[in-house]
Amino acid sequence: MNYRILLLPLAALALSAQVEPPRRSGAVVIATSPQLAPVLRDLAVRFEHEAGGSPITVVAAGSDVAMARLTSGSADAAIIGRAAFDPEAKAYEWVYRQPPASRAVFSGSFAAPGKSPALAFRVNAANPLKAITLDQIKRAFAQSDAGLTWRALGVGGALADRRVMLVMPDAEGGTGRYLRAAALSGQVQFPWNRVREIAPAGFGDDQYTARITAAVVRDPAAIGAGDGAAAAGTRVLAVIVDGKACYPVDPCYPFTRTVMAYSDPAPRAPVAAFFQFLDSPAARALIAKDGYRPLETGGPR
Repeated sequence: MNYRILLLPLAALALSAQVEPPRRSGAVVIATSPQLAPVLRDLAVRFEHEAGGSPITVVAAGSDVAMARLTSGSADAAIIGRAAFDPEAKAYEWVYRQPPASRAVFSGSFAAPGKSPALAFRVNAANPLKAITLDQIKRAFAQSDAGLTWRALGVGGALADRRVMLVMPDAEGGTGRYLRAAALSGQVQFPWNRVREIAPAGFGDDQYTARITAAVVRDPAAIGAGDGAAAAGTRVLAVIVDGKACYPVDPCYPFTRTVMAYSDPAPRAPVAAFFQFLDSPAARALIAKDGYRPLETGGPR
């Protein structure tokens, strides 16, 4: 078979699919996750009534679908509680021959479920470990260390020769993929003999990290990855960064989430105006009231 004859039409099809970003008209549509939808709807109402902005429709589609809607032209912007995954950004770039514009709009909570909480690691209260290094996190989750014991992480006593058990979010879910990207250098395989995955009960379920915590309470040899909400019977670990112990409330903490907005590089005027409004005192107060954190003044955008 002459594969070159087949490939030439496919190449032509790929080129024909690369078009300029669509010029939407009508109401501004922002696609987002179910968790972010309430605060964005509050912000949209304030934008319309107090800032004189255009009406905004907020669609709670899920982060993955929000990025797909941006690429398909059915949304003006995608606002999600994480950075876009590489395939999502590449999909937009493949279609439009340029990456989407991105900007940080506010920060996630320290520990509130459903409010883009910082990723945290916790152990049973009986475990003497107080802090963990970035390298120890990678080693704990490494596929090559199927028999890793707590002694290798510096823990002695009764736990020393017990295997380090991992309780983590579904590796293909939003938090699981954030864990892989932010803490594990994109790792896709795990020591499955030491892993228990906890999946959300359904779309938009934010309480599954409570089940991760409960599993750590039951097993003194477990380390759980989830949010940092206080829970009896467990301890949230500090993460050592450049020799300093950093907790989720500290500026040096490496796993704080940022809510990101993605749009066409040259968004429509009302979209650009809404992004500008998000840095206003009125918007910052509303962001804080809804459990998120405004960006530091003069911080990264």
